[in-house]
Amino acid sequence: MPRHRFRANLQILTQRLSWIYIGAIAVWFGLRLVFFDRFWWLALLNTIAFYLFVPVVLLLPLGIWLRRWALATGLTTTLWSLP
Repeated sequence: MPRHRFRANLQILTQRLSWIYIGAIAVWFGLRLVFFDRFWWLALLNTIAFYLFVPVVLLLPLGIWLRRWALATGLTTTLWSLP
């Protein structure tokens, strides 16, 4: 596989996974603001909330390396919602 094709596939995969992750964090944060610990599954997510942000450590440098600035900005804004 040529190197440029690998990088293109990596960019597509990184973008899709990162935007899905950002959307999931936004949904969790919205539910947390509205319901907090009312439901058991949301209480469980709130308990392990620190670990929900572990993918940022991997995706943010990858987004910067691939020069996807909108993606890097989106991942950085997820850090603002840290509990």
